[in-house]
Amino acid sequence: MTYFILFPDDTVDVCKLDTNILGEDTGFGTFWTGTGFKAFSKIIDEQHDIINHITIMDDKGKKYEVDQFLNCLNGLRIRQ
Repeated sequence: MTYFILFPDDTVDVCKLDTNILGEDTGFGTFWTGTGFKAFSKIIDEQHDIINHITIMDDKGKKYEVDQFLNCLNGLRIRQ
């Protein structure tokens, strides 16, 4: 499953851009990060206010809150 990050004013069309791809859960216990994961990590680490305004979506169109997405990563190895 591939996950995408949408910033305020982004449309679903930008999900295909490298900068919006958080990464992919391969189903084998590993999450392979995309370019968007760097921005997401920075937002989390620096506790930016924008965190309340981002949307995370998977390749099936399901939307996640940040805490829900982080729960999806629990137990997975994070790889670049």
